[in-house]
Amino acid sequence: MIFILVWLFSIFLFFTISSTKLPTYIFPCFVSAALISGASWDDFLRSRPSERTEKWVKGSYYALIVIVVLGIAGASIYLSGHYPSILKSLILPYSMLLFGIAMSLVAFLSGKKLWTFILIAYAMLLFLYPVSKLVLPELGEFETSKTVAAKLAALMSPGERLGSEDRYIEGLAFYTGHISQDLGNYDDMVNFLGSKDHVWCVLKEKNYIQFNALDTYVVYKLGKRAILTNILPADGKYMMKRGKIK
Repeated sequence: MIFILVWLFSIFLFFTISSTKLPTYIFPCFVSAALISGASWDDFLRSRPSERTEKWVKGSYYALIVIVVLGIAGASIYLSGHYPSILKSLILPYSMLLFGIAMSLVAFLSGKKLWTFILIAYAMLLFLYPVSKLVLPELGEFETSKTVAAKLAALMSPGERLGSEDRYIEGLAFYTGHISQDLGNYDDMVNFLGSKDHVWCVLKEKNYIQFNALDTYVVYKLGKRAILTNILPADGKYMMKRGKIK
């Protein structure tokens, strides 16, 4: 058990501290977490638990029910404000999860411990599979720079410079192979977009909307991000023009 705990927390803590990370980096943690969970459930189901253990199990199970309900409510509120298009894709996973949890609660109240465990696993399987197939690919378009980088590759010509806010630099570098100039404040944006050369940059929605120092053109928008350029595109197409205040 000590070995498994070291396995779990060394990986989790390392990537928690790391400044650059992806969710897939902690996949090895799931194996150790599964071993801990399986061993604990095996001990509980095989032996006659003490009264203290029974109370702990009941308390943790009811806490799980509360966390699931609050998690669904909180996630729905957050997504409705940030990614409303994704919320519709979650109706099926939410329904599957609530159905499985409700069935496990019935088994738990009936004293059927093994079926309680099986139905919890069943509920999570029914929830995670559609989430991984329907929700995460759509969410990835908003959270990663992959789609934005592909659009930049189609728009930019060789030799043209790219700038972005700090939080997008690493993602754009990964998908484009080019390091963006850091546009950390308003003056940096003005100096970069004021260049006589054709330049491109990726900014947050709240920042490009307030940008009025120069004439710029929004040519692409995804979620809270937008691609701007300082020169009218050759095809004359753009989504929005931010004009200089005179």
